[in-house]
Amino acid sequence: MWRCAAAWGCNQWLRTRNTRIVVVDVHGQTLGFIVDAVSEVLRIRADTVEPTPRIGTVEREYISGVGKLESRLLLMLDLERLMNEAEIGATVQ
Repeated sequence: MWRCAAAWGCNQWLRTRNTRIVVVDVHGQTLGFIVDAVSEVLRIRADTVEPTPRIGTVEREYISGVGKLESRLLLMLDLERLMNEAEIGATVQ
């Protein structure tokens, strides 16, 4: 399990009724991310995802693209960049 808030320097974490575990595959490992809440789970076609646009000096390092679904724009997290293999190894153990 990987607690996202702690990894990004937020040491205070409160488990609530909305706390969820999101299960993903990163570098061939199945991991669970503890997140504050999940509003919905979506499947979008790969051909609806476009490269991340340049937006001034906004940090784009962990965004892999922008998905389009109906009238919505969805930021796609790049989980492989978000977690390096050392972090994954430490999490799995």
